Amino acid sequence: MAYTRKAPCLQKKALPLLPMPPLPHTPPANALPSLNAFMQQGGYRVSFTASPAHSTAAQHTVVALGFFDGLHLGHQAVLQQAVALGKGEHFSPWVLSFSQHPKVVLQPALAHSAWALSSVEERLWGFAQQGMAGAVMLPFSAYYRTLSREAFVEEVLLGGLHAKAVVVGYDFHFGHHRLGNAAWLQAVAASYGLQVVVVPPTQQGGSALSSTWVRQVVEEGNVAAASQLLGRPYSVQGQVVQGQQLGRQLGVPTANMAYAPERLLPPVGVYVAHLWVAGQWHPALLNLGFKPTVAAAHGEGLPSLEVHALGYEGPEFYGQHVAVAFHKLLREEQRFETLQALRQQLQEDKHKAQMQLTQHPHWAEALSTVPTPLPTPLLPPLPCLRQPTTP
Repeated sequence: MAYTRKAPCLQKKALPLLPMPPLPHTPPANALPSLNAFMQQGGYRVSFTASPAHSTAAQHTVVALGFFDGLHLGHQAVLQQAVALGKGEHFSPWVLSFSQHPKVVLQPALAHSAWALSSVEERLWGFAQQGMAGAVMLPFSAYYRTLSREAFVEEVLLGGLHAKAVVVGYDFHFGHHRLGNAAWLQAVAASYGLQVVVVPPTQQGGSALSSTWVRQVVEEGNVAAASQLLGRPYSVQGQVVQGQQLGRQLGVPTANMAYAPERLLPPVGVYVAHLWVAGQWHPALLNLGFKPTVAAAHGEGLPSLEVHALGYEGPEFYGQHVAVAFHKLLREEQRFETLQALRQQLQEDKHKAQMQLTQHPHWAEALSTVPTPLPTPLLPPLPCLRQPTTP
């Protein structure tokens, strides 16, 4: 079913600019002021390796440009090209991206079309997994929104990141009024001493893969299609919070996840899933919805996300950062006349979920590429992260 999402964070600043200490490298002393200054504007720089050979101060870089929301197969092709070029030319491969979606700032009325497929941390996790040496995440501030395409190349790419090569997707735009694009970069590359590689669209069924397409199939509840476009199951991260413990009373104890309200979720219902907690994936039954059997309000605000780890008998998860991977919708959310009827249905759901997991072993095999919470989060919790309201 459809539900109305209220996201005050999106109407103001969907992803607040969160400063973070560099890990472990600071911007090089000879970087131009703009890149040094962005640290004070809410940007940050992360190195995925402690090797000095991969710091931007130590050598020239090949820079992959893009927002990379969701890190779908098309994004992965861009990153893989940057890594391959870096190896061939002995450049350090870095990502240059933004900490918030430009559409949220430039077109707040259309912010609903930019529900996040991945958090900043999940994107950083994916960059590292693809073999990138590090990432610079710029705030989409007034300064960078109005920076000309020429100044962007000169101050950020050349002065700040010491770029010798740039890899972009075919449809990437940057700079004031989006005047910078792949064709313009190719045209001016020689004058800047840059190599420019434009990666063509990744095709799926004759159509170009895009984050918009991924959002569409997730919103439709086709998590299997989303998995094909992403190259891994669609997942969401959050923190386990105290709930009403109704699941325990029904014989199906659940972990209640608080998640960022700007995060895109599939339609409400019961899903076959996996739960990552304390360094391990567990087969799971996931309920996303408004609990119509026990809740008075229905279809308002954010749905609750509750997950039951099948066969798990360990300690509780309160306070832990977890991830859930969606595999298949078992059934839509429904209201039951009695708690006994709900209890019986949940037992049937558990049995069906276990059967589905047995019949689809590739679901578990794909989990190695699903972003998981870091032991120490790279960023402080989003101020707008809150648990769904419970009656």
